[in-house]
Amino acid sequence: MILGVTIGGFAAYGFYAFLPPYFSRVYELGYATVGVILGLAGGAAVGMGIVAGGFVSDALARRNARWYALVPALGGLIALPCYMLAVLQPNWQAATGLLSIAGFFQYTSLGPTFGVVQNAVDQRRRATATALLYICLSVFALGGGPLFTGWVIDRFAESGFHGPGRLS
Repeated sequence: MILGVTIGGFAAYGFYAFLPPYFSRVYELGYATVGVILGLAGGAAVGMGIVAGGFVSDALARRNARWYALVPALGGLIALPCYMLAVLQPNWQAATGLLSIAGFFQYTSLGPTFGVVQNAVDQRRRATATALLYICLSVFALGGGPLFTGWVIDRFAESGFHGPGRLS
């Protein structure tokens, strides 16, 4: 589950780093406006997704503990097409709505993952286990996702503009 949430976070953090310039260029919005739109829409949706993921997985896990892994997996499967559709929208309102839906489902993974990690170790190691999970999310996902996304965007730009160094 740590690997899954780290990979999902790597992709999501990289994608979210790409959104402000995308919204600015495609929808001709100022960065302050983009920040408010993405901050409010994304923050609210992500927060609700974290809480919902915990409640739903706890409720379903009463029948079968596999739901602690299935809820995050299903959330990721639902989020992916929403992210892809969001960047294809002709207006920022539709794109923001799809990004909110995607963020909600993407982050249903956090509650169950933290619960599983803390229940997989004995009581005296829960803080350490949580710290290791945060290291994976911070160093690998947050540290690597935007860096990798920028590198990929630069490679696409170079191929689109016929060679290295010809980005303008």
